[in-house]
Amino acid sequence: SIDDTEDVAKKWCYKDSRFKYYYKINGGLSSARNRGLQIATGDFIQFLDSDDLLHYKKFEEIFSLKHFFDIYICDYIAFDNETGDEVQGRYLSPFFELKTIREDIILHWEITKSIPCHCVVFRKEIIDNNNLKFLESLPNHEDWCFWVILFSFSEKFINIPCKHAFYRIRKDSMCSNEELMEKGFIMAAYHLQEYFKKKKKKKLYEAVKLRYNMLKKEASKRLLERLKQKIKEIFK
Repeated sequence: SIDDTEDVAKKWCYKDSRFKYYYKINGGLSSARNRGLQIATGDFIQFLDSDDLLHYKKFEEIFSLKHFFDIYICDYIAFDNETGDEVQGRYLSPFFELKTIREDIILHWEITKSIPCHCVVFRKEIIDNNNLKFLESLPNHEDWCFWVILFSFSEKFINIPCKHAFYRIRKDSMCSNEELMEKGFIMAAYHLQEYFKKKKKKKLYEAVKLRYNMLKKEASKRLLERLKQKIKEIFK
């Protein structure tokens, strides 16, 4: 960050010793999250990007449950950065059928489902035991890639119906670059395909292979449409 983030963070560290501030050279989103995962010492992990928000009762309500789970998924609200109003038409449910969650997160991602990173709280031991981290070479969709692998090693999930996460929509965000997002999605799907092939997880490999082929087919169609549009503009 090039603003006063460091000063604000240090003030909270002074107020409460449970807060820790670490500086690292900017290496991108995945690099920052991997650094956080590396130094975290708690039993559970919660991500929060700098422009998003959490409800102040999220942790209280999650950990008041009688049983502990590997992964807690809460609901969320998308809101406009300029007006603060809830954004209509951008909402995708973060909730999956728990019996089919591993395949659903592969096949239905960004069609009917999506999980903003701050909707999830998960046990740190899952990543420690399986050496999991974000793939830093991906330009985007690193979160989808991470969730798919994390969920493949998890057994106990729970959907929390409360809207405890607030996702900020900005016009200049990376998500507005459709071609870059498309490229990142295909790269992530290819990585997952190779990952599950190596791990010999046939069911997940087949699901990712299907999604990978779907993404390539959709990308080819969109590329053709863009070419047609350019040709029309040239011969106007």
